[in-house]
Amino acid sequence: MIPIHRFICCLLILTTVCSSLMPGAGAAIITVASSGAEFTSIQAAINRSVAGDVILVRSGTYLENIQLDKKVELIGEDSGGGAPVIEPSVKGNGIDILANGCRVEGFTIQNILSDTG
Repeated sequence: MIPIHRFICCLLILTTVCSSLMPGAGAAIITVASSGAEFTSIQAAINRSVAGDVILVRSGTYLENIQLDKKVELIGEDSGGGAPVIEPSVKGNGIDILANGCRVEGFTIQNILSDTG
């Protein structure tokens, strides 16, 4: 029979190893919407996020220039009003991706300079 303290020690080691192998184990999901969410600005959500977080953006038009400066997932969700729209508030790019490993999907980007993103 294994002494209880040795069993607990083995269990703690196993838990630590398993949790370190699971990707995104500590990732947060941050929601952006025109109203009724924690954030109404995509950039404000990015600024408060940490690498690995998922930023879920609901339908609406977001008048802002986005800079992804950390590895996050920026996911547009059609919550009944179509894909979310990013329209730059200042002439230029809709989204600047400055970090490796970012994922962006589900958006319409409009009124940008030609040959930019």
